[in-house]
Amino acid sequence: MPVEVFNNLENMMMGDKTIIVRDAYKRYSDIISMRGLNMSVPMGSIYGLLGPSGCGKTTLLNCILGQTSLDSGKVYLKTQHFSEISYMPQNITLHQNLTVYQTFIFYGKLYGMYKENIEKRISELDHLLKLPLLSMQIKNLSGGEQRRLSFGVALFHDPNIMILDEPTVGIDPVIRQSIWDYLVKLSLEGKTIVITTHYVEEAIRANVVGFMRNGILVGEDSPSTLILKQNASNLEETFLSLCCIQESGELSNLPKEDYSPILPFSMKRLKTKFSWRRFQALTYKNAALLYKDHTFLIFTFILPLVQTFVYNLCVGHSIQNANLGIVNDEIKNCSTDHYRQKCFINELNNTKLSCMFIDHLRKHNGFLIDYPNLKSGNYALTSSYIWGLIYFPSNYTLALKNRFSQIPNRYDIDSSFVQITLDSTNYIIKSKIKDDTISTFKKTFKEATGYCNISEKSYSYPLSIQNIGNVKVTEFIHSASPGFLVLLAFYFPMILSTGLLLSEKDEGIMSRIMVAGI
Repeated sequence: MPVEVFNNLENMMMGDKTIIVRDAYKRYSDIISMRGLNMSVPMGSIYGLLGPSGCGKTTLLNCILGQTSLDSGKVYLKTQHFSEISYMPQNITLHQNLTVYQTFIFYGKLYGMYKENIEKRISELDHLLKLPLLSMQIKNLSGGEQRRLSFGVALFHDPNIMILDEPTVGIDPVIRQSIWDYLVKLSLEGKTIVITTHYVEEAIRANVVGFMRNGILVGEDSPSTLILKQNASNLEETFLSLCCIQESGELSNLPKEDYSPILPFSMKRLKTKFSWRRFQALTYKNAALLYKDHTFLIFTFILPLVQTFVYNLCVGHSIQNANLGIVNDEIKNCSTDHYRQKCFINELNNTKLSCMFIDHLRKHNGFLIDYPNLKSGNYALTSSYIWGLIYFPSNYTLALKNRFSQIPNRYDIDSSFVQITLDSTNYIIKSKIKDDTISTFKKTFKEATGYCNISEKSYSYPLSIQNIGNVKVTEFIHSASPGFLVLLAFYFPMILSTGLLLSEKDEGIMSRIMVAGI
C-alpha cells in the first residue's frame, strides 16, 4: 500500500498537516494523470478539490487511500489505523441486495462499533440525510437516495479523515446545504475532510481549495485568497484565470524524466492484521446477501445438493440380487444345533463349523444357493448364475481341530481352508462379496474359538480366495462418492468466494471495504 504514516517525531515535524502529497507522478499508458503534483491538507479543515472531469481527481484520491500506486512521489497520512479513515467513492459502491439497515450493520461491525452505538448513529444519520425506509433494499432506491446512503456510510463510524468523491451530486439542494453545514461542524471538531465536487461555487465554504488541471494543482489556498490573487469575483472566474495562466506556460511542470519509477518507502505503514470483528462483519454480509439473492443461493447450495442427490440416486444403490453358491461337503442339512455354544474341539461329533459360518452369512446375504457338489457349483459360477462359490471340505471341522490340538499334516491344513471362488467380471460386486465373506468368517471363527477359550492372537484365519483384489468397497456409492464429496467441499467455498469477490470488484465495492481494512 503506497501510503506512509508518521511516528511521533515525524508527526511533530508534519505540524498541522493531515495529508501531504509530494512530487506525485502517475501515468496510464500514454495518459499522464499526475505530473509532479504537490498537495497539503491542514488538520481540521475542509479541502475542496476542484477540476474538470478526467483531470485526475479520483486517481489522486485513490493514491492517497493506497488503492493505486504512484509511479513516483510520496503520500503521507497522519493516522495509524484504517478505522480513522473513511471513503465515499464517486459511484454507488454498496451491495445492492442488502437493505439500508443491513448496510449500516455491516459497516458498523466492520469498524468494531457496539450495537447500541450503531442504532444511535443510524438514528442521527436518518435525521441528517432524510434516509429512506431502513427495510428497503438498496437496488430499489432512487439515485439520490443511494448517494445519501453512501454518504451516510462514510460518516457512520465518525472518522478523523474523510475522503469524499462528489458526495453532493444528484442530491436535493436543501439536503446539500444541510450536508455542508454538517461538514463545517465536523471540521470545527477537528475532522479533516477532502471533498471533490462539480459545483464550484459550493466549495466557497471549504477552508482550502485546490484547482487541479492537467495533472497538477494550478492553485491551492483559501477561497478568499485565491479570488483576491486573481482579482476575480468568484471561484469559477478564479479557476478560469488559473487555467489561462497554465496555458500561457507561466505555471511550470516538471518533465517526467525528473521522476524515479521507484518509491523509496522507509517508514512504517498502516497496519492490517486479521481481526475477528472483520471476519464476523464479512460473515454477516455474505449471509445477508445469500438470503436476499435467491438465484445465487440456489446456484451455490441448492443446485449442488440436487446434483449430489441425482448422482447417488443413479449410481448409489446397494448391491442387490448378488447370488452366492454354497457347497458343503461336511454336512448336507445344517441346523443351529450343530454349533450353538459348543466347543468344536471337545464336541466334534455334534459341532459343524461350516453350518455356523453359513448361518451367519445368510444374515448379510439373503441370496445363498445350495449346490449338491463342487461340479454343479462350478458350472453355475462359469455360467454366470452366481457371483461366487464357497466350498467347505468334507472334514472341515475335524481338520481345524487337528490344527489346534496337534501338529497338523498337509491334509489337515488343506481341509481346514474355506475355498472361495469369485466371478471377476464385475470388480465392485466381487469386492463387495469378498468383504462380506471375510468379515463374516472372522466373526464366526472368533466366536467358535471363544467357546474353546482360544486366544485370537494364537491363530490366523484359514480362508482361501481366488481372483480377487485388495480394495475394500462396501457399497457402489462408496466407490465414487468420496471424490464427489471432495469436489463439493472445494466447489462450495470456491464458487461463493469467487462470486462475491468478482461482483464486489465489478461494482467497485472492493475498494471501499479495502479502505476499511479488509
